[in-house]
Amino acid sequence: MTELRIRIDEAEDLARIQSWAAEQDDATYEVVTEEGEVGLAIEPVTAVLIAAGVAALAGFIRDWIISSKGGTVVDLTPDAKDKICRDKALNYGWLMVISADGKVGVNVKDAPKDATERLIEAVISGTFKSVADIAKLAKDALGADKVKPTPA
Repeated sequence: MTELRIRIDEAEDLARIQSWAAEQDDATYEVVTEEGEVGLAIEPVTAVLIAAGVAALAGFIRDWIISSKGGTVVDLTPDAKDKICRDKALNYGWLMVISADGKVGVNVKDAPKDATERLIEAVISGTFKSVADIAKLAKDALGADKVKPTPA
């Protein structure tokens, strides 16, 4: 008797082998599973979600480090040691300008949106036009008795 070893990855192939063996007079087969050969299988959606989570975490850490340095000071006085510097006493996004005559002005600048914020905003605005749309979707998915809107 000849032994033939075939590695089968799909159930459809196994079904073909089983039907072939049933047609033969002296053919037998044995299904053997080998441990240790199972690879790490990650679905593409899971991989994308993991990558998005890592990117969001990296963006959060980067923003936290930048914002912890404080606001920007522009000192135009003649005796200024540093003309432009960061000061932790100012909030991130604040710009304090000290003019040559000593007048102080403070401007507040919003930080530009990073890629993660733009992506989330595009998904939400492209999918849902308003908070009412999100509430309707939640009621449809969970049931009206499980969703209770509460005013802010």
